[in-house]
Amino acid sequence: MKKNYIFFDKYTGVIENIRPFSESQRVIHMRLNKNLDYVENVDNVNVKSAVEGKWSVDINTKQLVFTPHPPADPAELYSHLRSKRNTLLQKTDWTQFDNSPITAERKAAFAEYRQALRDLPAQYPNMQEYEDYEDVVWPKRPS
Repeated sequence: MKKNYIFFDKYTGVIENIRPFSESQRVIHMRLNKNLDYVENVDNVNVKSAVEGKWSVDINTKQLVFTPHPPADPAELYSHLRSKRNTLLQKTDWTQFDNSPITAERKAAFAEYRQALRDLPAQYPNMQEYEDYEDVVWPKRPS
């Protein structure tokens, strides 16, 4: 019978992997990875949150510990917002050329979308309120 195990670095507590193993598979995995230790995944921690560093294992007690990320630097978030916005603008530059192969209606829709992208940084002057620039509501690109 397989159990869900959390494998972690026995010196740092950083989770390396979460996977189901039979007892014999677990023993083999531990022999091959001498720097790892394990606990049963009774809390059903998912791989994504473990890999993102939200969970670790206390190496003394072998208990799972939730470790939230420190708040992001607002200047860095604002820089990411502007960078993503600039990339989205560049990807639609072609829609505004005189010889663009789209209808006047679509050209106007893209012009509106592009203006909304340009206005976006002004809508989020206080990036301290956001954990991640992905929390920003981005304008919908015309189809």
